[in-house]
Parts: sequence; C-alpha cells; structure tokens
Amino acid sequence: MDPIVHGLISGFTASKKTGWNKKISPYLFWGIVPDFYGFIMYSAVILGSSYETWQKYFFDFYNPSHSLIIALGVILSACLIRQKIYWPMLMWPLHILTDVISHQIIRTPIIWPITTAGIPGLFEYSYIQALIWTYIIVVPIVVFIVLRKVVK
Repeated sequence: MDPIVHGLISGFTASKKTGWNKKISPYLFWGIVPDFYGFIMYSAVILGSSYETWQKYFFDFYNPSHSLIIALGVILSACLIRQKIYWPMLMWPLHILTDVISHQIIRTPIIWPITTAGIPGLFEYSYIQALIWTYIIVVPIVVFIVLRKVVK
C-alpha cells in the first residue's frame, strides 16, 4: 500500500486508542516510517542521482524496514528502555502486515535477515484498479470516523 493509505489506517487505529486529537501524530509517523526510504530515494533521484542507483539500493532499505524481526526488535528495545509499551510504534508491524496482503510483485520480507522470501499477497496495490479500490474502501471509513468525532 502507499504511505497515504498506511497513514489513514494508522489514524483509524489511533482514533480507537486516543480519539482524534494531537496524540494521533505519533501513530501516523510510525505507520509510514517503513516507507521513509522511498522518500529518501525519490529525493536522491530528483536531486540528480540516477534511477539505476535508486534500484541498486532499494532493497538495502526495503528489507530491514519491512521485517517483522527488525520492527519487533526495535519495539522491544524501546519498551525495555521506557519500561512500558509505546503504542504508536505498533503501527510499524501493522504497516508490514498490510503490505503482506497487498504486495504480490515485491513481496514483503517479514523474516529478513533470515530470508528475503515473502508471502505472495492477495492483490498488488500498485495496479491502478487495486489502488482505486483501496481508496474507495479506506477513505470513506476514515471520513466517517472523523465526521463522527467532530459532530459529537
């Protein structure tokens, strides 16, 4: 899925935990954090780096950021340091799990560094039809929740 949909899903999840208030931003951040490499890579291309360079280093960022082993290790470390669960960080594994469902071409390497193999998804989010259906389903749900919270 694209970062916008991950943000919407994270926002929806946060609304169940915190309601729609300023505390939602950490949920949004952790929901899209695995895709930050994409922003960095696209920025490098815009600033003059070649697309071939982008392709060469893509998996150096993608694999660790989309590994449940890495995500859970970072979350566990944060919990041990803080001595409590930092709930927004759980959006990172949620991001990974939704990518498992929606990635058929570039499969999500959930147990990297053990293997880069991934599970074939149910659909490929990058196909325009899947992207349209994703927005048709996710956006109205989020709008409904926001309006419900605002009208109260």
